[in-house]
Amino acid sequence: MERGAFIKRLIFGFVLINLLTALIVAFSLANSYEQINREAETEASSLVQIMERSLSGMLREVDIVLQTCAEEIEHQSANGRSAPPESIDAFLLRQHKHLPELNALRVVDATGRIINGIGPPLGKGISIADRDYFLRARDVPQSGLIFSKPLLARTDPVMSIFLARRLNHPDGSFAGIVYTAIPLERIQTLFQSLYIGPKGVIALFDLDKMLVTRHPTLRKDDTTEAPMRVPAMIRRPPRSTRFPDTTLVRPH
Repeated sequence: MERGAFIKRLIFGFVLINLLTALIVAFSLANSYEQINREAETEASSLVQIMERSLSGMLREVDIVLQTCAEEIEHQSANGRSAPPESIDAFLLRQHKHLPELNALRVVDATGRIINGIGPPLGKGISIADRDYFLRARDVPQSGLIFSKPLLARTDPVMSIFLARRLNHPDGSFAGIVYTAIPLERIQTLFQSLYIGPKGVIALFDLDKMLVTRHPTLRKDDTTEAPMRVPAMIRRPPRSTRFPDTTLVRPH
């Protein structure tokens, strides 16, 4: 009996030691998992801040160029006459040299017809009168800097984000817009400058939580006709940088 009791106590002790070992391992793994998550969140937050500064800096530079162009065009037209086309083109060229990565820098009249600009060659009768960023500038005098959704440029088959500012006649009526286009490839180049690991993904979503662009880009067999939204697992509100007078136009 004593031998049997000893064996039972030995087995019980062995099981207890294994249970304690399993608990210690589980506790250690849980702590390691939480530590990895905290480190990942810290790294992701740092990447977001770096990208936010890069994008906001680029957009501010673009807006300075657009405001400068708008002020010069309005100044040259202050006497009620249209500014000489060659004078406007020369001025646009000088401004475009400050940001040569822009796909275009153009002036549009009140009817939506492109009348001046720097960029890919224009076809005949190019009009953007139906574009939402043009309509927004026409209908809202205080629209400020206007952002479009990603669109395929009509003057060049490149997916771009369009930024525009309204032009006014001396009496405040609508005179057209000055606009530029930032190719999505330019934003993807910024993404590529960040190390996100072999399986990492960095993406830009708009205020409607729709995908604008990402790195690495989707393969053709990964794409679908349905627009991509922010994954449901992302619960926290996104960081954003706002300009004092900015409008994001949403297609009808």
